Amino acid sequence: FTASLFYKDLTLPIEQVEGAGSDDDTVLTYLNGDSGEVFGIELEGLKTLPGGFFLSGNVTLSDSEITITSNNEVTNTDRRLTGHSEYVVNATLGYDSPSEKHSAALLYNVSGDRIFFAGTSGNDDAFEEPFHSLDATYSWYPTMQTTVKVKASNLLNEQREFTQKNASGRETTILEQNVGTSFSVSFSWKY
Repeated sequence: FTASLFYKDLTLPIEQVEGAGSDDDTVLTYLNGDSGEVFGIELEGLKTLPGGFFLSGNVTLSDSEITITSNNEVTNTDRRLTGHSEYVVNATLGYDSPSEKHSAALLYNVSGDRIFFAGTSGNDDAFEEPFHSLDATYSWYPTMQTTVKVKASNLLNEQREFTQKNASGRETTILEQNVGTSFSVSFSWKY
């Protein structure tokens, strides 16, 4: 088990910002903030379980702040950094066979909401809502040089959703991405 504290002081952080576009299209642009900071704590752990199983994971709790004074179009000049989540959780339930021929894992991940782009002209910031990801992998090592891997992604069939409040305060969904569930099989050989 480990615990880590972190702090970053940023000069001229790059921010993704809503640009001028039509009512139906969102144009994104980039600008530099004056200053920014990120700080928080990360907790990590690994626990071996009977029969070759293990449980591992990490949790990050953090906050950030950016100040932008050079652009009078940005609605919120003091806020979190774009792309920053106040929490991130990763967890793995894994298995490694005693013969070292097989391994498997069930992986879970979620991040708190994060600013996708900074709003302008009275529009609030656009947020990417939390996305719960559950993946499964299985690997077989028939020889020292070969690996067969099977992977299933997004078993919960979650969608990515982005929301934004307009200048009148009404929240709308501005983008939905149907990620879908995917499966893959791969073979690798090292010589």
